[in-house]
Amino acid sequence: MAQFRAKYYPDSFRDKMNDALNHIQLGERAVDEYERDFSNIVRFVPSVASDEREKDRKFFTGLNARYREVIGRNPPTTYITAVEEARGMETQFQLTVLQQRHNGNSSNTRGEHKRVHQEEESLRSNPLSRSLRETNRLSSLPSPSNQGLSLFRGSMVGTPHSCILFQDNV
Repeated sequence: MAQFRAKYYPDSFRDKMNDALNHIQLGERAVDEYERDFSNIVRFVPSVASDEREKDRKFFTGLNARYREVIGRNPPTTYITAVEEARGMETQFQLTVLQQRHNGNSSNTRGEHKRVHQEEESLRSNPLSRSLRETNRLSSLPSPSNQGLSLFRGSMVGTPHSCILFQDNV
């Protein structure tokens, strides 16, 4: 394998991929896009691709601060866990934005306004999100005046960072 890499992927290319891996960031992309780009780069950096903890660490480092802050409280030890937790957080962020819009709070901060349409499309295509929306739609409860409470009422299922929220019928 080493001969194959040396022949078809010269040192300059591998150095370029290592540099790209050190600088890849989630930015405004969806977690799935970031994960896809990360995976495409990491496969050319064998020292990271073969080390699960290092792969996890590099992926975690490229996440936005709000993801790192929450996930960092109980850091995952595997790459796949980090990806799953980031996806769960992204879904929660999307649901928060949609809930705020539904409750009339249209103040989108930190440039999130341009992502709302993308988030709505992502939620429409995600079966889990459709299920959660349907559960919320079927609920006959009025929305609480404190907009943040509606997202944290209910039962939580999942890992500490990738939770599925189910509305309580209180």
